Amino acid sequence: MAKLGASPTNIPSAELYTALERNTIDALEWVGPSLDLRMRFHKIAPYYYTGWQEPATELQFMVNQKAYDSLPADLQKILTIAMKTAAYDMYSQSTHENGVNLKALQTDYPNIKIRTFPKPVMKAIRAANDELLAEFAAKAPKTNKILESIIRYQQQVRAWTKFADQAYLESFEDEK
Repeated sequence: MAKLGASPTNIPSAELYTALERNTIDALEWVGPSLDLRMRFHKIAPYYYTGWQEPATELQFMVNQKAYDSLPADLQKILTIAMKTAAYDMYSQSTHENGVNLKALQTDYPNIKIRTFPKPVMKAIRAANDELLAEFAAKAPKTNKILESIIRYQQQVRAWTKFADQAYLESFEDEK
């Protein structure tokens, strides 16, 4: 966002509401409707934009490789399954809660204007992000390797998401 002229600022979560209320910041990005409503941002912000940069809940686990390797095989398997199960559970819960709370935001707070950034803005954000990723990749071979892996995977999976998910969602567009 800085590449596009914004001035991003990291603020402790406990101070976000006050910073927005006092116009210390013009906008904020938090999580999604479920947690945004809990933070009461809708009480002071007249606009609510879609979470374009965060289309789904992502949960990561960091495990010390040496500690993991020192576990017996059965405990490694249990830990791996527990992490996968927790991630899936968090994804399912988040999707459900965000759906329920987006509806509440629309119904209970009709003065909140729910928006999506226009396509030219999204293109500019994507271009700035791609430029930033290229800069990081150029500075660090490991970063470059990771990004190349992510890009290959996204290309592989994108065909399926367009074929399945996007087609499914587009089939309901006339029902809006």
